[in-house]
Amino acid sequence: MQIDHASSLKQTTLEQTTPEQTTLRQMSCAPAPRCARATIRALAATAALAAGLALGGAAEGQVTLEYLSAPPGDWSAAAYGCSADGLTGAVTYFAPRLRAVRWNSTGTGSPLAAPVSTHSALGWAVSGNGGTVIGWSEFSGSGPSVRRPLIWRGALPPLDLGNLPGMNAGKAIASNFDASVVVGSSEPYAFSNTFYGFRWTPKGGMVALPGPAGLPSMIPTDVSDNGESIVGDAAQQACRVTGSPGAFSVQSLGLLPGMSASTAAAVSGDGATVVGSSSSFFDEKPFKWTSETGMVALPMPSGFGRALDANNDGSTIVGERSVSGATHAAAWTTNLGFVNLNTYLDAAGVSRGGDTLSTATGVSRNGRVIVGFTSGGKAFRIRNFNAPPPVPGDVDGDGVVDSTDLGVLLSNWGGSGAGDLNGDGIVNSADLGILLSAWS
Repeated sequence: MQIDHASSLKQTTLEQTTPEQTTLRQMSCAPAPRCARATIRALAATAALAAGLALGGAAEGQVTLEYLSAPPGDWSAAAYGCSADGLTGAVTYFAPRLRAVRWNSTGTGSPLAAPVSTHSALGWAVSGNGGTVIGWSEFSGSGPSVRRPLIWRGALPPLDLGNLPGMNAGKAIASNFDASVVVGSSEPYAFSNTFYGFRWTPKGGMVALPGPAGLPSMIPTDVSDNGESIVGDAAQQACRVTGSPGAFSVQSLGLLPGMSASTAAAVSGDGATVVGSSSSFFDEKPFKWTSETGMVALPMPSGFGRALDANNDGSTIVGERSVSGATHAAAWTTNLGFVNLNTYLDAAGVSRGGDTLSTATGVSRNGRVIVGFTSGGKAFRIRNFNAPPPVPGDVDGDGVVDSTDLGVLLSNWGGSGAGDLNGDGIVNSADLGILLSAWS
């Protein structure tokens, strides 16, 4: 039996500037003359230790692919999210009953029990720290239909979050970094398809989420690491809720040109970037939204597409693209643009074992780990995606290390993404040392 995972996804889915940094920002504004190059080389000498530590310990990580297959008796496995480091994932085994699974760094899946042994359990997301799996249990057999919003913390039994007043069923969809804020939806009865969004905390319990003016409650799909930015959609409009109970602020994110609906699938860890898709009766396109740019379409050669997750600063976005009836996992990055993950792995010499990566559902905070599922029914995890470029220090991949690379690195100082040359998840002096040592 073939499970339509893509259809199931559609149901839910400053710093103080130091004198050294000021000097470096000035250097990045123009190509370096000979005197500046001398200064750069002097700085490079002082950074040699950092560069040595970054490069000398081991060769740059090579991209790898691993699969988690469903055990005998199950039909397929799908990964729906990963932790900040990418080493813990939420997986669902599809069988006569859905089974939630915690996927660890060694590629082992540990089943997570439903509160009632006869019920299914679905793992939909994992907290940033990897300690909590978010999802729900359900039963629609010969007895009453049931849905319960659940979280699994460590080795503890599942915790039932309850429901909004007047509601009798629900789902937990996502959490912030430490699962101190969980978002999801309640409904009058199981499988009613009439949902009301909620925000849950251990101390405050469950509170309803508002919708934009004149629209019903927003149905959440994700929440930022600090728990202050919740995204989702209301009446087919992507929107964002910020603030706290009693002082919520709701913002509609709009539509792509020519589209009639939109849905926000995820928010970046820092809360600044929202990704999702905007659609019409004949089309569906992935988008990226920030307060500065508004909603803009992500580049794609052709076909339909959806963005489903973003890394910490929105520099790496993952999802899927469909063309001519075939769907493949996709990524969008600031330095690579649109990427078909299947052809990316092929070009890197990584065997896919004859399978096709169909949908990428989650990405780590540094953008190096991607999870999802294949058309053959396996959960997948890619490690070292978009690894540092072959030329050390070449941030923009043009084969030359110059002021353009330096400018990009400095603009991301203290964060992640472009400029993180050693892949440790933060742009800092170690990355600067690599760049300056390779200055062209």
